[in-house]
Amino acid sequence: MKHLTLASLSLALALGCASNPRPARYEMVYVHRRPPAMRVEVDPAEEPRAGWYRDLGAALRDPVVERTLYDDREVSALLRNTISITVVRAGYKTNVIPGTAEAELDVRLLPGEDPQAFLAEMREVIDDPTVEIVPPATFRPPNDSPADSDLFKTVESVLHRRQPGAPVTTKMLTGATECVLYRPLGIGCYGFTPLLTTSEDLASVHGDDERVSEATVRSSAGIFYEVVRDLAR
Repeated sequence: MKHLTLASLSLALALGCASNPRPARYEMVYVHRRPPAMRVEVDPAEEPRAGWYRDLGAALRDPVVERTLYDDREVSALLRNTISITVVRAGYKTNVIPGTAEAELDVRLLPGEDPQAFLAEMREVIDDPTVEIVPPATFRPPNDSPADSDLFKTVESVLHRRQPGAPVTTKMLTGATECVLYRPLGIGCYGFTPLLTTSEDLASVHGDDERVSEATVRSSAGIFYEVVRDLAR
């Protein structure tokens, strides 16, 4: 699981007049501007992702593979730290240029990343003494649960009965769940949702028409029941 946190970014701006404005949005676009990415077209039928994922570190040293994976929205966020500007505050009146602007950033760090090193890198990239970066008061590092616990083995057993030959493995999330709070207390915790979804279902996540089929919901209820039953024996 990637670490999820919020950071506040304050920008102190020089006051201007209508003939020479310096509004906050200009500063923020400048701070977060980056060169356009080069796109590499790859035929999906010939895309050897299974081979890439067997040794991702080696695969990413190939510029074509690197560009292809970074251009994939779902995969890209699992390969790097991410920052999203989600809250912006500046000004109080239409005809008054703000003296300051403030933004809250949704920062998600890869497991093993040092938050202090990340903050130092942000300051180096911004390179502006008028910009103040205020980290959150609480930092919860990402954590995980073992893949050889009784619960995990039970889930494996039930799924192999339902879907013979299907591999059961773990996946890093770009989001966060309550698991990050339970694990430090010694409680094994897994994000387990046995839904059979299509690419269209996944594309609807968090959208106005988010959906899964009734059949897979009914099947999932049975799988949950079997897991609890087998674990309690």
